[in-house]
Amino acid sequence: MKNRYLHPLFLLLLSLPLHFAGLSAQKQNSSIIPESLLNRPDRGLLASDGFTPESEGPGLDRSNGGTGFSLPWELGGFNARFADNFTVLTNSIPGASVRTSGGCVTSPPTTAISGLHRYLEDTLLPLPVGTSVWYISILFRPSEPLGKGAFNGFFGLTLDDEIFIGKPGDGAVNEWVIEGRGGANQVASGKRLAANRTDLLVVKVDYNRPRRLSLWVNPSERTTEPGKTDAVYERLPSSVGRIGLYSTGAFMADELRVGRTYADVVPAP
Repeated sequence: MKNRYLHPLFLLLLSLPLHFAGLSAQKQNSSIIPESLLNRPDRGLLASDGFTPESEGPGLDRSNGGTGFSLPWELGGFNARFADNFTVLTNSIPGASVRTSGGCVTSPPTTAISGLHRYLEDTLLPLPVGTSVWYISILFRPSEPLGKGAFNGFFGLTLDDEIFIGKPGDGAVNEWVIEGRGGANQVASGKRLAANRTDLLVVKVDYNRPRRLSLWVNPSERTTEPGKTDAVYERLPSSVGRIGLYSTGAFMADELRVGRTYADVVPAP
């Protein structure tokens, strides 16, 4: 009768192709993570745009200022029809609570959705090593009259065209909020906005478990992350490769910053 057990050497030879296939898959997966992220510094700005005027013209569309972005500003955002309403001004936004660099962006009310987005050089995503946390800040100043424009005059910052942080078009229309595309799963901050007042929004993008976005409005702390958040949103996308402006309402914005620490994105004036 034949031996019903396979020789150990034969089993080893059978396992070799599977072993090398696994190594190949690991190598392919590791190549997805940018080298700059795997060897990233623990602090410092990843990207920033102070909306400084360029010689090419006053429009933000196709502007290529700032650092840390792979492409210029371009038309973007769900159902965005145009982007020529975003104008770059010479002076910084008034009433800023953080350092500004000259110039800001403004938009009037619009009768249809407008939007721009811009690709980061290094996508924000869960990393195999280190702490997968980033911070984003931006200054917003609602213009009069509040609520004018399509869909109650909304405006704000978008992450990958899926997450919206700003003044919404529905729900808590007079508060700063975080919500999904189209207003889904809105989380209000309890912090009201006001025309002609500049507010600082700071967002924490946290890919550690549980994954979440945290929002602070006009935080008083400069060097240490505040313990209490104004809003927490627990539907973080799998990665953030694009940051955008999305609006129908009238506003001004300035000093978009993406950093490794909280202190990186709230520099003193």
